[in-house]
Amino acid sequence: MNNEQARALLLGLYRAAVQRAQPSQVMAQFLPPPPKGRTVVVGAGKAAGAMALAFEAAWPAHAPLSGVVVTRYGHIPPLPAGLKQRIEILQAAHPVPDEAGLRASERIGEVVDALDRPLDLSLKDADLSPIGSPRSNTTPEEYKAMVLKAKEYIAAG
Repeated sequence: MNNEQARALLLGLYRAAVQRAQPSQVMAQFLPPPPKGRTVVVGAGKAAGAMALAFEAAWPAHAPLSGVVVTRYGHIPPLPAGLKQRIEILQAAHPVPDEAGLRASERIGEVVDALDRPLDLSLKDADLSPIGSPRSNTTPEEYKAMVLKAKEYIAAG
């Protein structure tokens, strides 16, 4: 194998690896089925915009979905044709935060804070099994601790 052939082989392998790592190519296989209630997505990072769009594209259109992510300026891929955007994608400076980053972190905080509120479940969302109404497998104290930990991770960047 000469240098040109080796270069072409390595470049082909590199391109294949990058393509295979794209959220739009791999996200669907890792998603669980939608829950009975809502799904809320929050995130931050250079890949957050691409991951949010891939999540939306793979998530069933009938399943409740909302959220907000923040990514670096210029890191939002084009919206796929026909996709109804349900996750808000914000942009900010990185690695040195700017005013937009502060506003984005506040917006993520609002979304996370809203999780502390009880769900407004309609009859179609309700668990009508003999066991009773919708419930969680965590106590209110555990849930509050998880939300606090999520806020700490978000604040830490």
